[in-house]
Amino acid sequence: MKSIRLFGFFSCFLLSKIAYNQRKAKNRLMTTYKLKNAKNKSTQAKISGFTQEKK
Repeated sequence: MKSIRLFGFFSCFLLSKIAYNQRKAKNRLMTTYKLKNAKNKSTQAKISGFTQEKK
């Protein structure tokens, strides 16, 4: 009976740890994506501003 409880506890613990790590990785990826996207937008704005000045 104790072994079943221990197994249940550790499996629950491992699943929660895996879910936590996945959320952390997702947040890290989304932050990187947002920063990269913002950088691309600012670069595009500079380029479009430069081409408008030339006209």
